[in-house]
Amino acid sequence: MNTKFFKGLFMSIIGALIPILSQNPILWTLAGIIFVITALEYTGKNAITLLKSTSPQGEFNWINALSGFLLAIASALTTGMATFYVLGAINWPLLWHIVSGVVGTYVVSTFFEDANLVKSIEQNLTATNKIN
Repeated sequence: MNTKFFKGLFMSIIGALIPILSQNPILWTLAGIIFVITALEYTGKNAITLLKSTSPQGEFNWINALSGFLLAIASALTTGMATFYVLGAINWPLLWHIVSGVVGTYVVSTFFEDANLVKSIEQNLTATNKIN
């Protein structure tokens, strides 16, 4: 796992949690469940070698589109189940906000990724680990 993976994971989790944390009152149980399932969805997507993004910065190819689609389906199913578990019913507006947040952050972080910045961070981390 590299910096790109963790950046994408962080962006997906943030995209899923913002709609939940903007609710009043905040549903902490639902936030915890969504945090875990979003992390599992993103990690699972990246476990499939075929779905790893290899496109250069500013380019969006079919692998990125398929990955975004699969994240949308997984987010919709698991978020729907989580809201039903916590609330006893599916909160459709919240569900669509979460799905759009996860997919939106995935697409933006993939499309606008600065490959040179990621490589520079990885080199700095490698150099720091060699010193320690």
